[in-house]
Amino acid sequence: MVSNPEYRKRFVLLSVLVLVAFLPSLMTGFVFDDIPLIVDNPYAQSLVYLKRRFTTDLWDIPSRPDPEQSSLFYRPIISASYLLHWFASRGAAWSFHLVNVLARLGAVWLAFRTAPRWLADVRLGHENLATCIFDPVEHLAGAAPGAFWAGGLIDYPLLLPHSRLDGIVLYPDFVPHVTPGWLDKFLPWRVRPRAHPWLANVLLVAPSRAFLDRLPGRKLPDRNDFYRYGLDHAARIRDWERAIAECERFADAAMAWLARPDPSRVRAL
Repeated sequence: MVSNPEYRKRFVLLSVLVLVAFLPSLMTGFVFDDIPLIVDNPYAQSLVYLKRRFTTDLWDIPSRPDPEQSSLFYRPIISASYLLHWFASRGAAWSFHLVNVLARLGAVWLAFRTAPRWLADVRLGHENLATCIFDPVEHLAGAAPGAFWAGGLIDYPLLLPHSRLDGIVLYPDFVPHVTPGWLDKFLPWRVRPRAHPWLANVLLVAPSRAFLDRLPGRKLPDRNDFYRYGLDHAARIRDWERAIAECERFADAAMAWLARPDPSRVRAL
């Protein structure tokens, strides 16, 4: 298992949630599609049909006349497991549900076992991930040689082991902190800013509260503006153009600072 205490804590928490969600199923019988797929299906009750389980799909039941015509639900491992469970437990529903619980625990373990390795190297976890999805922009005018991706198209935001790189990593962002894990950022323990060893050499450039207060709505433009302005496209475009002009000044100020850094402006993440 991962040595990082934070990962271990998350693994245990998620495993407990899986058990809380699925253990009650052990006390119930067959329900819903279990009836046609298992209880009323002779193909799921005899080892004679084991080979058949690998040549038809999940819904191979006597009431369907031409099972071989469909491969939409081709699940040979699941289909074969139904048959083996029936043979081993004499059709006891709890054994089917127990395997489902163990399979979900295994999925949690596999995810936590492999995810840190995927992210173990910045170039493997960042550049190769992006390469699989988006084509980079190369030979960017005024930039150093290399390949560039729009971070907003890849992830929001990237918390990777930047500390393994030599030098300082420049990290432009919308907010003055990095949220580890974006899709669940609204969870209480995700929202609050906190230090992280991977950010030891990261210089994050973000707008200040004073800057945001000068923008229309006291915020950066976002997709919610389409709801806020509705059909008043002229007002939305006017405020966006004003925000763009302010952001251009922000970018000029950031570039000027980078040309002649003033350490007094730097704050700890």
